[in-house]
Amino acid sequence: MFRVFNCLIAEHDWRLVLLAGLVCLVSSTVAVNIFHRAIASQARTRLIWIAIAGAAIGYGIWATHFVAMLAYEPGVSTDYGLVLTALSLAAAMILTSSGFGLAVRIPDGGARQPAVPS
Repeated sequence: MFRVFNCLIAEHDWRLVLLAGLVCLVSSTVAVNIFHRAIASQARTRLIWIAIAGAAIGYGIWATHFVAMLAYEPGVSTDYGLVLTALSLAAAMILTSSGFGLAVRIPDGGARQPAVPS
């Protein structure tokens, strides 16, 4: 436990950690608001809103991850491959869009109704 705590205190730039948290909060809020538009729309418009919500949260996940990675200072030089970085962004966007697509098909957001006793 102390090793993790020491890593957080000694090897991270807290300004970037806070920025990563802010990016996560803002992108999540934007994506949820866009998703509510998708729920309220129909047919092709719904698909467009789902894609936009997936892109918003996908970019947010990606940016949060990379800002947090930049906050970590391991003491050795690091670099990021452009192709793998772009693939990770695409994966985040596609997977979250797919999740939003599944969620919009579930009535009442998947909330289970309590059984009515007879």
